[in-house]
Amino acid sequence: MKETSELLDEIYPLIHDQAIMAFPELGFERKRDGWEATRGEIQGEKARRYLYYYDSEPSCFKNIKTGKTISVWDYVSDKYGLSEQETLLKLAEMADYELPQGND
Repeated sequence: MKETSELLDEIYPLIHDQAIMAFPELGFERKRDGWEATRGEIQGEKARRYLYYYDSEPSCFKNIKTGKTISVWDYVSDKYGLSEQETLLKLAEMADYELPQGND
C-alpha cells in the first residue's frame, strides 16, 4: 500500500495540469512558469494577479504580494470543510486519480 505522501506526489501534478478546471473560482490563466489567478480570494487575500501556481511546486500556491505559501491540501480541506481522509479522496477526484484499494 502506498503512503499518502507517495499518492500526493502523483496526484498534485495531475491537479496542476488541469488547474483551470480544478480551481475555477480562481480563474487561472497559463503563464510561462505556471498559472496566475485572475479572480477570487484565498485565505482572505485577493488572488487576482497575486496568486501563482508554479510548475515547479504543484503542491502549493504562492501569494507574491504577501510571500505566503498555501498548500493545495489546506486550501481544499478548508474550502470544503473536510477531514484528512476526505481531503485525500477529494484531491484524487479532482485529479481523476484512482486510489489503490485500502487507501480510501
